[in-house]
Amino acid sequence: MAEDSGAAQADVFLGRLREEIETVSQNIESAQALVSKAQRAGRRGLTERLRAEVAVLRGELYEAHCPVDALVFRFPAVLAREESALD
Repeated sequence: MAEDSGAAQADVFLGRLREEIETVSQNIESAQALVSKAQRAGRRGLTERLRAEVAVLRGELYEAHCPVDALVFRFPAVLAREESALD
């Protein structure tokens, strides 16, 4: 019974993590587009600041993936449910 409630909580948490991953990924894409614009405009200072922001966002993305891996390792059925929902 406790396993079922743990898996249910993991499923909810996994959904929230996936949302966070999607948001951070979109933010990375936006920041990279701004880097390209700043480079084309020759704005070196802005380009470097934006590159630093992209690096921070990539760190956040990595940190968001770590608990996903742990959840899937601990509750493999969560991944199976997620895959079947995509079918």
